[in-house]
Amino acid sequence: MEPVLLAKSFKYRGHIGSHGAVFTGRLYFDDEALYLIHGKHSWESQQQAFAVLGVIGVLIDHLRTRKKPVSHPFPSTTIDTLPLAVHDKIDLRGVKPTATLSVVPKSEITGFSSSWLKGMVFTVGTVEIVPVSPKGKARKQLAQYGYVPTGDAARNAGAAAN
Repeated sequence: MEPVLLAKSFKYRGHIGSHGAVFTGRLYFDDEALYLIHGKHSWESQQQAFAVLGVIGVLIDHLRTRKKPVSHPFPSTTIDTLPLAVHDKIDLRGVKPTATLSVVPKSEITGFSSSWLKGMVFTVGTVEIVPVSPKGKARKQLAQYGYVPTGDAARNAGAAAN
C-alpha cells in the first residue's frame, strides 16, 4: 500500500537528545513502517516565548538555543543518499537534500494510543513518537494498515464496534 501522510510535524517523548524539540517535516505510515522526515526543528520553549513576550521573546529564545544539539532516537539517513526506490515510494518533492529520514518498522511499534486530551502517541520501546496535529482522515486509516490501538484507543475502537 502507498504511504499515507499523517502529520507535517512531530516530536519525541522519552529521548534525552530531542527533549523539547518539535521536528518539522513529514510523518508517513504504511503497512510496513513509520517514515519520519526531519527537515528542520524548533523548540517548544520558542512557542512559549512568543506567547509571552512576542517577537522579542522568539529572538531571545533563538539566541539561547541556536547551538543546542538535537539527535534522533532512531537511525537516520540524509535524503540525498537514499536510493531512487525510496524516492518513488515516499513523496519527497520539496524536501531539502540535507533533510533526514528515519524508518521505524511496524514490528518495533508496540502500539498507538489516541485520545482528545492526550493526542496521538506511537510507542517504540521507551520512546514515544507524537504527531503534532495529525490528519483525521489518515488517523482513521491506521487500523486498515495493521496498527494495533492500545489503552484508550483500544477501548474507544471496541465501543465503536459494539
